[in-house]
Amino acid sequence: MTQGEIERYHRSMKNRILLENYYLPGELELNIGEFVTYYNNCRYHESLDNLTPAESRFRNSYASCRAA
Repeated sequence: MTQGEIERYHRSMKNRILLENYYLPGELELNIGEFVTYYNNCRYHESLDNLTPAESRFRNSYASCRAA
C-alpha cells in the first residue's frame, strides 16, 4: 500500500465514523468493524478496475456484495 492509499482509507473511515455519536466503546468498535467489512467486500474501487479489494486479492465473487 502506498501512503496515499492509507490516507484515503483513514479519511473515508473518519468521515463515516464522525456521522454518529457513540456512547460506549463497543458501539464504536462495532461501527468500525462494519466499515472495514463494507470497505473491503462491498465498495468498488476505481483503482482496482471497479472490483472490491477482496475480489482483487482473491479473484472470487464469494466476498462480493453484488448479489445483495
